[in-house]
Amino acid sequence: MSMAPDLAVLVVDMQNGFCSLGGSLAADASTVARYAPVIPQIQGLCGAARASGARVIYTCHGYRPGYPEMGHELRTLHPEVVQAGGMVWGAWDTEIVDELAPQQHDVIIRKSRFDSFLGTDLDLVLRAGHVSRIVVCGVSTNVCVETTVRSASQRGYEVAVASDATAAS
Repeated sequence: MSMAPDLAVLVVDMQNGFCSLGGSLAADASTVARYAPVIPQIQGLCGAARASGARVIYTCHGYRPGYPEMGHELRTLHPEVVQAGGMVWGAWDTEIVDELAPQQHDVIIRKSRFDSFLGTDLDLVLRAGHVSRIVVCGVSTNVCVETTVRSASQRGYEVAVASDATAAS
């Protein structure tokens, strides 16, 4: 898949809460160690996208204080997040890791579900930008990346996964 203006690179959840020591969902150093190797790959992919005129779009996973949008399944899977007060919008947890800091024309999509399309304006941003092809990278491959890829495909986008730029815990 060549880069072009009708293409976007979608960087899923490369944020401190998942990818940095001390993050709410970075359970231990081994999780961070599995995620860290994809950072240079994603840097290269984003650089190539920007150079070719393709869009770079980031997703960040988080919640309002009090977690009103957190569903039962997320409370069950990650009660430690709520107990610690993590993953709240505006906190360090929900910021993109420094190594992948968004550039001036990049877009950041806030999400509260595994699917980057569900309850967000991602589809609107892509269609307004005349994007028909998406390369997806980020974490976690088996959860948020996979759910987003399936959702994009169901919406008619041509989707590819940058397998060397994804990781799972």
